[in-house]
Amino acid sequence: MNKELKISYNKVLVKADAGVKILYLTEDGRICTKSQIIPVMGFIDMQDISDEDICDIDFEIKNMIVKPNNMEEHSIYIEVEFEVSCNAYNKKQVNLIQDLYSPSIDLEYNQKQINAISEKKIIKDVFSIRETNAMHEIGNNKIQDVEVTPMITKTTILTDRVVFDGEVGLNFLYEENSGRSMEAKYITVPFNYNMDCPGVNQNTKINTDISISMQDFTVMSDQNVEIKVDLEISVNMFNTKSINVIEEININETRSTDKHSLIIYFVKSGDTLWNIAKKFHSTMQSIAAINKIEDENKLNVGDQLFIPISL
Repeated sequence: MNKELKISYNKVLVKADAGVKILYLTEDGRICTKSQIIPVMGFIDMQDISDEDICDIDFEIKNMIVKPNNMEEHSIYIEVEFEVSCNAYNKKQVNLIQDLYSPSIDLEYNQKQINAISEKKIIKDVFSIRETNAMHEIGNNKIQDVEVTPMITKTTILTDRVVFDGEVGLNFLYEENSGRSMEAKYITVPFNYNMDCPGVNQNTKINTDISISMQDFTVMSDQNVEIKVDLEISVNMFNTKSINVIEEININETRSTDKHSLIIYFVKSGDTLWNIAKKFHSTMQSIAAINKIEDENKLNVGDQLFIPISL
């Protein structure tokens, strides 16, 4: 099933092609097949969505009705009910306050933890399977249909690439006894595929979708079957981060006043200029100025710092 979407004002237009193949027996005892592509289209209402958003869509068949068409001879009636889901993600850069203080007043605040998704993107690629398999049971009989079921059994995430191990299940349905009966033959074809995914690493979360973009099977003169299957692999990758943000700020009216205007402090492991300034109710700029610090991000353990205090 080919899937595509288009975003318009507060709506997502989803389109897909559903392939239907019917196997039937004629009045004179012949086994025949009929294939048809059915277009699927629908709208999903989503408030404030824009064409810059990233959307994940998924189709699921809920119900299907296939029956003879009473209104037209030599035709059938097909009704398929799809459930379509869509998750939309908005890309934006947000400035969040994670820590604060005031040199002149005491501030009390509450923090809450939020989970954010970063570096989300979808990467697609096509992996081709070409193989010849000996199936003497089929012989020179006609293959009526092949049910192709791809499955990923193991996913290994490396730096900038993902390795997929899996197998493709092939259920051959072929004629027997000169077309008077049908038989089935099931085989599996293993595969290993290295897919380039720039930006992926061991901490990245991925969701993988695998579908069939092409399939073709040919019975050779030596009774071997030539297998051609193209698999489209879609990797939905993203990173998650837990961020502490300030939710509520209150002023503490009972702040104790420090009578000292200057403190001598020795830098400890893990100290930053921000934390030192916050601890002594000073400012980063005043500490850097009085100690002639050129790079505020570089402090050496054991350095002596003069800390001016705001009274």
